[in-house]
Amino acid sequence: MRPRQHLSYYSNQMKIQAVKEYLKGGVSMLSVCAKYRISGTLSLKTWIEAYNEHKLTDLVSEGGDLMGKRQQSVKEERVRIVQECIASGCDYNKIAKKYNMSYQTLYTWVKKFKEMGEVGLEDYRGKPIRLQTPRTEEERLRQENARFLEEKKDLIAEIALLKKKMEIEERLRSSKDSALLTFSEILKP
Repeated sequence: MRPRQHLSYYSNQMKIQAVKEYLKGGVSMLSVCAKYRISGTLSLKTWIEAYNEHKLTDLVSEGGDLMGKRQQSVKEERVRIVQECIASGCDYNKIAKKYNMSYQTLYTWVKKFKEMGEVGLEDYRGKPIRLQTPRTEEERLRQENARFLEEKKDLIAEIALLKKKMEIEERLRSSKDSALLTFSEILKP
């Protein structure tokens, strides 16, 4: 067996083929694992148990079974769900089940809606902070303050650069003047 580099996905069809080949007899678990490139014998043992219990088709994990399937929602839909939840006296369980969503997500939406209004329900994931519209006055002031600090830093760097340029020009002028003086002194009879 070679070391695993990443999680592997095995189709149900491939799992059933591997299990049937092993159960037919005449081959070891290791040889079946090598032939089908199965990460280890533990996986094959699990599939055999599931096959014997007629559950092999249920082996594929869909992810999120405990949390419920995540669905994308638009802002208008979120607002409608939150308003319905508030109208029902904040019965989070009932509304979460009705819309097939997690209790925690609904609770977070309601909390944001109460704090910031509809703006709090906007989805900013994946967007750079500078492109996000501020949700509250405090957020707007923080963004403005950050912008001013950035401008100040740029201006300080620009001033330092200009000072350095002036210093270099002054040095060049003074060295030219002294060079001219010495040259003119040499030319004097």
